[in-house]
Amino acid sequence: STLYGTWINSAGETVNSSADSRKRPAGATRFVGADMPYWMRINGGIGLHIGYVPEYPASHGCIRVPEAIQPLIYSKVGLGTLVTVSH
Repeated sequence: STLYGTWINSAGETVNSSADSRKRPAGATRFVGADMPYWMRINGGIGLHIGYVPEYPASHGCIRVPEAIQPLIYSKVGLGTLVTVSH
């Protein structure tokens, strides 16, 4: 991700591991984006990607999809495909 990840200081130590790249904390010198396999952007920094799906809200807004399913979705859905998200 270019939006969410970890801020690191000049000594290589983690400053913030649940960070927004737009909000650099004091002492941070480098941003490392979070790994999001099979990333598919919906809008802005929101998308679908492989991720553990806990039984509680734990996302910055993305839709986490089990590892066994997301590669199939990724292979079948093309750029510009209409996506409807509902609860």
